[in-house]
Amino acid sequence: MFILTTPILGPNDIALLQLAEALTFNDKVQPAKLPTKGQEFDGTAVVVGYGSSEKLNVSPNVTLVSTDECNTAIEKLIPGNRPVDNDSNVCTLNEQSNNCDGDVGGPLSQDGTVIGTITYYINPCGSIGAPNIFTKVSNFANWINQTITENSQIL
Repeated sequence: MFILTTPILGPNDIALLQLAEALTFNDKVQPAKLPTKGQEFDGTAVVVGYGSSEKLNVSPNVTLVSTDECNTAIEKLIPGNRPVDNDSNVCTLNEQSNNCDGDVGGPLSQDGTVIGTITYYINPCGSIGAPNIFTKVSNFANWINQTITENSQIL
């Protein structure tokens, strides 16, 4: 039995955190690049999760797929479900595994640009053929930049 970890998806599954103090940038700590509003991506990307992967054969390299391909893959596992929205989601497939517990919120990036954040996954973890679903950051680029600008002096 396969289960969507978030049965009802909202189109605005994103948040910003303000740190209590500024980061010190160095060769290992760098700012992430943001996409422009509406920017689209294809090819491969890298996903970083912080959850359960010790039992899984996980590769951080994933292939970006269309909304239709993503919904078709979900529907094969959970008939009647086509929850992915092209305006607010990015979807990937990895032939080895899928996202897992504790991964939600982790970044999906391509060439240093954050293109998505893990929003939900198919349970059980490690389900072959299960897509990974992300919030599409380019859909929120203007809001992110505006929020950072409006709150940059608050500390």
